[in-house]
Amino acid sequence: MEIIPKKTTSNSVKIAIAFLVSGITLFIFSIFVDSQIICVFGLGLIFWGGLFLLITPVKFVEGSFVITETLPAYMTMDRMFNEFNSKNEAYNIPPFPRNIYLPQHLEGLKEMVTFIPAEETSGIVEIEDIARGKFIIEKPKGLLITSPGKGLVEKIEQKRDADFAKLSFEELDDAMPALLNEFCLAEKITMDTNENDVKIQIYGSLYKDLYNPKYNLKSINLLGCPLVNAAGCVIAKSTGKLTMIQEIKTSPDGKATTVTFRIINKSFEKRQKLMNNYGKIPLRRNELVRIINSSIDIVDFIFDLLLGLQKKRINWQLLETFSKRFGETLSFTGETIPSLNLNFLKILSAITCHSPIQTSKEAYDILKIVYDYFDSLSFDDDIKESIPNFVSTKAIILSYYTLNDILLGKAGGDKENKKEILQLENFLQILAKEGIFKSNSETLFASINKLNPENDLENLIDNPRNIFKEELTSFLTYNQ
Repeated sequence: MEIIPKKTTSNSVKIAIAFLVSGITLFIFSIFVDSQIICVFGLGLIFWGGLFLLITPVKFVEGSFVITETLPAYMTMDRMFNEFNSKNEAYNIPPFPRNIYLPQHLEGLKEMVTFIPAEETSGIVEIEDIARGKFIIEKPKGLLITSPGKGLVEKIEQKRDADFAKLSFEELDDAMPALLNEFCLAEKITMDTNENDVKIQIYGSLYKDLYNPKYNLKSINLLGCPLVNAAGCVIAKSTGKLTMIQEIKTSPDGKATTVTFRIINKSFEKRQKLMNNYGKIPLRRNELVRIINSSIDIVDFIFDLLLGLQKKRINWQLLETFSKRFGETLSFTGETIPSLNLNFLKILSAITCHSPIQTSKEAYDILKIVYDYFDSLSFDDDIKESIPNFVSTKAIILSYYTLNDILLGKAGGDKENKKEILQLENFLQILAKEGIFKSNSETLFASINKLNPENDLENLIDNPRNIFKEELTSFLTYNQ
């Protein structure tokens, strides 16, 4: 039976001693001053001090039981390694951080795994095989197993609400031994780090008997015991790099284990690309939502101006009111998408001069800038898993642009709009596939068909816009 005191034991003893000393002092003092109240306080403190001393928490762990439970798993791994003719190497592969968005088919990349290559193999397992949860890997040939220390690492992170991926390599020296020590799996753990090597010394480990020569375990020297492997997993998570055991030494009495880990500065290009892409999905989504909302407002503003110019008697005062909505310029600067800059000074000047032709020209110039911005979004830089993505964003704006173009044509008495209607239908089909425009588009087109110059266009024009915006608003609000 091994008795491993928890840190709380020393605190409990200190409290007990403090109560006893204080109680005895008060009791003796009460005799001299002949005070029953002080005597009662003293006896109370003595009672609680004795109680704390008697019920000091001590954690009893059956060391042989831990070995009994763990040994069969390592013996099974030995059989697999011998059958597979594995190398004397095992690479702990860091999982993707929790805060990185991954689609469902790549969720396996957030698991901590260890790759054991075959003798004739060179190279590291591909991320696609990790994501699929494969066990036997063909290219490069090897075994992909769940890291033995995975459960311990997750338990520590859960208990301390911590994430080792957010812990810098410089902080590991103090943080990791302290966290591992709290689980009472060893009497003491120390750690020294340098650029590419990490040395860990473990004293009185509950798993020390696994290193006993009588078991002759090949797997224990490749993977380390669960505690050692957990340390390797922590280093891998913190650095974002592969780790492997370079050397394991045990003291003659078997009580101390010294492990040297090597950090492999070999990066997965595909992994890094996925990290870059999926790491910026929330930011990309927020920026696309912002540019969509801003652009819809601009499209409304410009088409309202153009509709105002359609009237026989132009209300310039109303157009000046429209023109003050955005000020002189509008600038959008994105980190993950191109910037958009618009200058309204020329259109403001044209409205002030009451020039219909110049106002119309400047309005169409602004619409062209907005149209070209979304039309030129490079699909090579798109993150298809992000919703909205470049494809859906382009379809949203260009469909709304087309809708307003149809409304403008209706206001001008244009009946030949089959091309625009077909274009709008194509855009809505794209949005429907992305789950953005779910309503029956027939309602939208029915409201468009009601428009004719003889009716009250000012009121009817808002109906198709609102039908479109209601679908869009619920989607964009949900994805913010």
